[in-house]
Amino acid sequence: MSSTRARIERYYTDLLQTSGATRVEACYCLEDLLLADNDPEMLRLHFDLLTRDTGSAAYYDLRSMFMDRPADVVEPFLLARYDEPACPETRAGILHILAAQGSQQVLPLLRSGLGNPDAVLRRSCIIALGWIGDAGDLSRLRQRLQQDTEAELRGLAASALRQWWFRRILPATDLLPVLYPALQRESSEYALKLIIVAIQDLQGRCHGLKEDLEDHCIHGDPYQARERIIAAGL
Repeated sequence: MSSTRARIERYYTDLLQTSGATRVEACYCLEDLLLADNDPEMLRLHFDLLTRDTGSAAYYDLRSMFMDRPADVVEPFLLARYDEPACPETRAGILHILAAQGSQQVLPLLRSGLGNPDAVLRRSCIIALGWIGDAGDLSRLRQRLQQDTEAELRGLAASALRQWWFRRILPATDLLPVLYPALQRESSEYALKLIIVAIQDLQGRCHGLKEDLEDHCIHGDPYQARERIIAAGL
């Protein structure tokens, strides 16, 4: 294991410090080594790497690799580490991985995390509930949509409800009455755009905003779009 650990550390350093083809090669080599084994020692090493540089490009690569491990191995390992002393970014990463793998055991953590004072953790909980939440979480997401102090998180709550519509958790007739009050009072352009694209999908009608999935941006004037929606009748 010592020689394998040394190679892993070398490729991890390359992942952080190089770019282009060299970085791509380091990423593939690191993935092969980390995912070759699911024993506790390898899981701990992978998790240690994951917690070193949260927010870096390497962090997102390592998080994605963790999601490629078997869910029945990952779930007990990460749940056991959630309550260990950790920064909010590490806890958010744990929630993200578990929700992406469809864990039902993580739902209580997501629901309680919505009230956490740290926005990083709330963000992860909102997104994850869009993936695996159920109709019983509607009031929780409504509260984030209408009352969260962070504009980004209000917008993401609208996106989570939109995700529910795609997943057929609730019909548009149940979701639109939650989105309309937020539409009327939202002051952030970012959040307003996400609310409107959600409404457009649920209504099956364009009000002037166009989502560019390749560039991850939304084109159009959200204030004019809001007026169109209001004029058409909520």
